[in-house]
Amino acid sequence: MQVHFYEPSLRAYRLNNNWVKEQEKVLEKLSLGYRINKAADDPSGLAVSEKLRTQVNGYTQALQNSLDGISLLQTSDGIADALHGMMQRIRVLTIQGSNGVYDSGCREAIQQEIDQIKEAIIGATESINFNTMSLLSNEINPNEDKELQLHTGAHKNNTFKINLVNAKKIALDYLDSIDVSSSALSEEGISKLSEAINKLSEGRGVIGAQQNNLENHIKAIQVAHYTHARSESLIRDADMAYEKMILMRNEILVNAGTSMSAQANVNYKNVLSVLPT
Repeated sequence: MQVHFYEPSLRAYRLNNNWVKEQEKVLEKLSLGYRINKAADDPSGLAVSEKLRTQVNGYTQALQNSLDGISLLQTSDGIADALHGMMQRIRVLTIQGSNGVYDSGCREAIQQEIDQIKEAIIGATESINFNTMSLLSNEINPNEDKELQLHTGAHKNNTFKINLVNAKKIALDYLDSIDVSSSALSEEGISKLSEAINKLSEGRGVIGAQQNNLENHIKAIQVAHYTHARSESLIRDADMAYEKMILMRNEILVNAGTSMSAQANVNYKNVLSVLPT
C-alpha cells in the first residue's frame, strides 16, 4: 500500500487556510459593524435591506420636510398675530372716530395713525417672509390664498397641502376704505374692521389646524422611520457579541491548524531521516 506522507500536511494546510479566510470575514464584519458588506454575504438579505434602507432615508428627509412645514406655519401664525394686533388698534381708533366730540383736526390725526398702520400691515405681508418666500400674500394670484405643498412621506405623492391666509387681500379689501372723517363713516368702518378681523381669525384657525395635523403626521412618520430602521438593522447589522465569539473560535482553530501543520512537517522529516540517502 502506497502511503503519502505529505497528505496530513496538505490537509492541515487546507483546513488552516479555510479558517484564515473565515477569520478575515469575521474581522471585516467587526470592523464595519455590518453582517452584510457585499452581495455575496447574503444576496437575498442585501436586496431586502436595501429596500428598507431606501424607505428609511425617505422617511428621514420626509421628517425634515415636515419640520420645515411646522416652522413655516409657526412663522405665518406669528406674523398674522402681529397683524391681528394692528387691526385691533385700527378698530379702536375707528370707534374713537365715531364719537361726535372730535373736530376735523382730531379726526385727521386719527386718520393719519390709521393710514400708517394700514401701510405697516401691507408692508408686513410683503416683506416678512420665510426662506425669501412671502407667506401672507399671493404674488401669482393676488385674490386667492397662498397654497404650498410639502412632501411628507417616503414614496411618490406622499404630500401635505398647506393653505395660508392672504392677509394682504384682507387689508386691501377691508382696510383701504376706512374713513373717520365723520361719525357716520366711522360707524361703517367698525363693521368692516370686525369682518376683517374675523376673516383673519378664520385664516389663523386654518393655519393652526394644519399645524396640529402636521404634528400628528410627524408622529406617524417617526413610528414608520423607527420600524423600518429597526427591520433594516436586524437584517444588515452584525451581532457583535456573536461575531466576537466566532472570532475567538477561529483564533483557536487557526492556532491549532498552524500547530498541526508544523507537527505534520515534523513527522514528514522523521520519515525522511530513516530513509537511506
